[in-house]
Amino acid sequence: MRGTGSAFLFAMGTIVSKTLAEGEVLVIDTNSVVGWEDTVKLGIKTTGGCFTCCCGGEGLFNTTLKGPGKVYIQSYSREKFAMALMALAGPGGKGGGGGGAPATPDEMDR
Repeated sequence: MRGTGSAFLFAMGTIVSKTLAEGEVLVIDTNSVVGWEDTVKLGIKTTGGCFTCCCGGEGLFNTTLKGPGKVYIQSYSREKFAMALMALAGPGGKGGGGGGAPATPDEMDR
């Protein structure tokens, strides 16, 4: 980063820095990109077609980062974190863990 003032970055999981060689290309999920040096060229690449997107659980595009230069990637995106929290909450947002009022006898499994 360059300039004056404050900057705030948000990333989750393991943060990995990788130095790309001249012409080396890294193809990565867009949500995993944290930052890159200005010598790195940013691009996009299709992941397949509509079938891949609809049936494979992937998006239509991935990000390409072409060296030379340093890139920073994260192992856990905000979207994955939100999905994990929703899964823990269970159906209707009523999670099985901590907080809230205790269950009534009618709500307990016997």
